[in-house]
Amino acid sequence: MKIIFRGTRGTSPSSGEGFVKYGGNTSCVEVKLRDMQLFFDAGTGISSYRVDEGESPVSNKYFIFLSHLHYDHIQGLPFFAPMFDGASEIHIYGSSSGGLSLQEAFEQFIRPPYHPLSRTNYPAKIAIHEIGPGEIINPGEHIQKGESEHSKREDCRIETFALQHPGGSLAYKLTDSETGKTFVYATDTEMPRGERKRALVDFVRAVNLLVVDSFFTDAEMRGELDGKDKRDWGHMSFEEAVELASLAEVEQLALFHHHNKRKDEELDRLQERARALFKASFCAYDNQLIEI
Repeated sequence: MKIIFRGTRGTSPSSGEGFVKYGGNTSCVEVKLRDMQLFFDAGTGISSYRVDEGESPVSNKYFIFLSHLHYDHIQGLPFFAPMFDGASEIHIYGSSSGGLSLQEAFEQFIRPPYHPLSRTNYPAKIAIHEIGPGEIINPGEHIQKGESEHSKREDCRIETFALQHPGGSLAYKLTDSETGKTFVYATDTEMPRGERKRALVDFVRAVNLLVVDSFFTDAEMRGELDGKDKRDWGHMSFEEAVELASLAEVEQLALFHHHNKRKDEELDRLQERARALFKASFCAYDNQLIEI
């Protein structure tokens, strides 16, 4: 299983001299699992996927799993290269939000006057799948195994979990059916309390890679720098992310959804502090590739 961090920022893209090492694209993580290509969120990072610039597509089928529909998690979708390819088949999973179905939200987001194209202008075949927490998804059901149309593949299982964020957010746990390797994508979320915290710890327990929201520091959450208490803003501090990883005994921790104003030097310092608490942790950066 190969993981490519295509965008690691939260809120909005960042640019300038202080954002070279970790990058400035908003949330998107690609997972390549044999001949399957899966994307978790579709922030500006997903637009860096370019088949015509040296990428090697392993299939004409693409699976996109949206945590929620805030701009920094969907704003790259209209520019996803396979959308412009008539041979592509794109499956988009996510929840309803704000009184809109996922289908309605998709059609309202990608249309004039906000964008020159609407869904019907894209040549790719696009399928929308509305899901919620507590579901188990088999993307392989959309891929035939051999010649029989009734024989579907089961390359992986993806489980969903409700996170604590304004308007809601979904976490995803991917389990490789062949190797048993596990990957969790969990952003945007507060650290829940009580029974909900225990449920989150159980959901991510002993996974090989946990990618989790670490937008704030504890001091920022308490408002020590600007007088604004942010403990109900729907995000974790990096200290809480490390606590979660420690409680769940995960193999590796990727600190993710970096503050859009946090520069490279500060992220370097946070990574050092995180590693002092949980050795197998790192601040993810744009275009980083790891394999589990």
